[in-house]
Amino acid sequence: AFTWLVEGDTDESMVRVQLEPAGERKTALTLVHGGLKSERLARDYELAWQGFLGILAHQMEAQVGWKD
Repeated sequence: AFTWLVEGDTDESMVRVQLEPAGERKTALTLVHGGLKSERLARDYELAWQGFLGILAHQMEAQVGWKD
């Protein structure tokens, strides 16, 4: 887990990442970003994290031959 603070903001939040085995050569990643001050901010971060994790999955597939 780590704290999250955007430059110029004073509201700190917490990000927790959990990795668990999910079958042969598979790992499940759970990301929880808590302590956000509004529903809108939570939705914005949800979309951003989904985009980032999609890029990560694409990179893993391209560079090390990983596929779901």
